[in-house]
Amino acid sequence: RNSGSQHFFRQERKIINNNLKNFKKSTTESMNIMFPNTTNSSCGSGENCTNLKAAPSQELADLLPTLLQIFLTIMLGWLAGFYKIIPKQESKGLNLFVGKFSLPVLIFVSLASLNFENIEWSFLVAITISKSIIFVAVGVIQFVIQTPKDLSRASIFAIFCTQTNDFGMGLPILDAVYGHDHPFVGLLYLVAPISLLILNPIGFVLMEAEKNSSTKDSGILAKMKTFLVVMRALMMNPIIAMTILGVFANLVFQGNLPTLFSKFLIAIGAAFTSLAPFTLGLGMVGKFGNIRGDNLKPIIALVVTKSILTPILTHFLVEQMSLVFTGTKDPALSNFGFLYGTFPTALGVDSYAGQYNVNPDLISAAIVLCTLFSAPLMY
Repeated sequence: RNSGSQHFFRQERKIINNNLKNFKKSTTESMNIMFPNTTNSSCGSGENCTNLKAAPSQELADLLPTLLQIFLTIMLGWLAGFYKIIPKQESKGLNLFVGKFSLPVLIFVSLASLNFENIEWSFLVAITISKSIIFVAVGVIQFVIQTPKDLSRASIFAIFCTQTNDFGMGLPILDAVYGHDHPFVGLLYLVAPISLLILNPIGFVLMEAEKNSSTKDSGILAKMKTFLVVMRALMMNPIIAMTILGVFANLVFQGNLPTLFSKFLIAIGAAFTSLAPFTLGLGMVGKFGNIRGDNLKPIIALVVTKSILTPILTHFLVEQMSLVFTGTKDPALSNFGFLYGTFPTALGVDSYAGQYNVNPDLISAAIVLCTLFSAPLMY
């Protein structure tokens, strides 16, 4: 009787287990039908897929230390300049190395090894349209409201709102958020020439024309001379030269620089990440005192335009261009467009203002305030 009871219970247990398995299977199939996106096909059975959900929080976790690293380095540079540990004359040597050697080499190496097949051309078109709209709008509004009329002031304001600190601030942030080899990081090297090759020369021509307007010679020869002066300065710019050479090297070496050259060039370019924010801090010394008086209103207007209006417009246009090119919206690309729009103005705009003597105190103060204001927006 005992053996018969044991056999009966084994049969019952077997039937219950089979029913549970069938119930579990049918429930899983029903859930997959109702919610097809809840299961990631790239995750096999037994594979832990929680890392996919944790990616955004991990990106934010990487972003905060990067922002701290950038702004602490800026503060270190400011302290070194404020206490004259590095005098102003000696800081020029650092600026020359960063602007004439390290950054151009970094751009050359990155473009020479860039995979152009992964480029989102819709993003480049959107950034071109966005910067052009901001450039024209800021320039026209400033020229209309300014009395007396001043083309130089309108031009430098337009350049301020469109020339972004792509490499000093943008590059380390994108490396932290997306990773060095992500296609979005490669886009950064292609959007920089939009300002340097298209928009800035327009501003330079207008500033040169305003500078020469007081002279009697304003004929066709004077205009041609102004144009040639701007084009000569443009071609002598090492960033533009290395951009062109980098694309050419990519075609010649098919995206793989010879090791003999790459190790040497990478070592020079690597110095940019730490030196760029340090020299930015050095350049901020003595600029905070300019944020006052008559400068305050235009500074606030410039910072709001660059830090708030530009990201919103860029996000919208990237979304629309993605629809035009692919027929679908790409939230990741649109969010990248917004992040790119929050990057502050490049320190080089300060040198343009000084070169043409167009409100250098106002522009330098606006760059400082824009850089500080950008930190919470980027995060």
